[in-house]
Amino acid sequence: DQIMVTSPMKGSPAERAGIRPKDVITKVNGKSIKGKALDEVVKDVRGKENTEVTLTVQRGSEEKDVK
Repeated sequence: DQIMVTSPMKGSPAERAGIRPKDVITKVNGKSIKGKALDEVVKDVRGKENTEVTLTVQRGSEEKDVK
């Protein structure tokens, strides 16, 4: 029930937002990803065109929202 970032794509919105390798995504737009299929989470992370998505990531012992 965790998705760990291996490496954000160079120049991607995730990289520009500050997502780092080993960040663990726990929520998308405030909603837990627990129990969701990977393809469903990926769809949520990508969001609709021209919209902003907020990811909650676990970074070490800290939880942080990234837009």
